[in-house]
Amino acid sequence: MTTRTDYSDEEWKNIMAAPIMAGLYVAMAAGSGPIDTLKEASSIAHSLTDLVQKGSANELISAWIDEIKPKEGQAVQMKEVVQVNAKTTAELRSATIDTLQQANAALAKATPDEAAEYKQIVMTISQRVAEAGKEGGFLGIGGTRVSPPETNAMQEIAAAIGTAA
Repeated sequence: MTTRTDYSDEEWKNIMAAPIMAGLYVAMAAGSGPIDTLKEASSIAHSLTDLVQKGSANELISAWIDEIKPKEGQAVQMKEVVQVNAKTTAELRSATIDTLQQANAALAKATPDEAAEYKQIVMTISQRVAEAGKEGGFLGIGGTRVSPPETNAMQEIAAAIGTAA
């Protein structure tokens, strides 16, 4: 089992940020309206809250959860974990893929179970974001739960961390 001390500060920064950035990238890729974008962004926070409540026997994931865990009386602070100044979807995509690849490289130190659970978290957050709002349609009628741009983003995310979409 690996712990926080097994990773450099830079490696840990990438491990911390990658799941959240993946969710943000999927949300931005959709090009949704303001209501669906809000639903997608809030699904990241809900996913993180679920992880905090569920916990993990996996030491790497437990350390990650401990750091994203809100301080008493506060919500999960994604802004403290993700520090990227992307102004466009293309910039966010580039920063996200780079962060995911670096996190994946750092996971070479992790046990196979730790790495697999971490990658599952990344993909679960991405999937939950993609399913949070409908794309297309009119006044909530029609549309699709997961748009082609979201599917493409999730495939890129999976490739960057070396897993299946």
